[in-house]
Amino acid sequence: MIERKTIDNTNSKYKSLTEPAAIFIASRLLFILVIILSGNSLSNILSYSDGQHYIDIANYGYYSAEVTAFFPVIPLIIRFIGIPGLLIVNQISFFLFLYLLKKLGLSSKSLLIAAINPVSFFSMILYTESIYMTLTLLAFYLYKTRKNRILTGILIGLSVCTRNSGAMLFFAIFIAMVWDFIKKETKFK
Repeated sequence: MIERKTIDNTNSKYKSLTEPAAIFIASRLLFILVIILSGNSLSNILSYSDGQHYIDIANYGYYSAEVTAFFPVIPLIIRFIGIPGLLIVNQISFFLFLYLLKKLGLSSKSLLIAAINPVSFFSMILYTESIYMTLTLLAFYLYKTRKNRILTGILIGLSVCTRNSGAMLFFAIFIAMVWDFIKKETKFK
């Protein structure tokens, strides 16, 4: 009987990955189909607008005032592990984002909507969306589950280094902390 329980626990861990994985794979295949049907090559799509700025910053640094609008996480990733590495990091981040949504109790329909909405397309190219969404959701998750406050702070910092709107994450979590303190749910140590 003990062996069966161990097997069931292992299966439930994998089961929590199955649905986000299936939705993730389906969304990636859908977006690849859209890219093919659009008549564009992947290299064309990668160099669109912000993507080219990130590549230039990775290669030449912040060479003019205009490019300071692009925060350093993406150029650093490109510089250290290359464009293919960034694409892999984006995919892992987006999968983790879907997994966290599932872990937070969102329905299959909500996961599917998150995976195929237009913003999620940008997780397939040289944009900040998947990394930013994952860092933000993970920071909120860690705050709400009261796990590792130091890691929560590090994630907020990385979020700020990814997009300027990441600075608002600090204020959102600070407001949540004040609210919890007022409700006597948080004790500052």
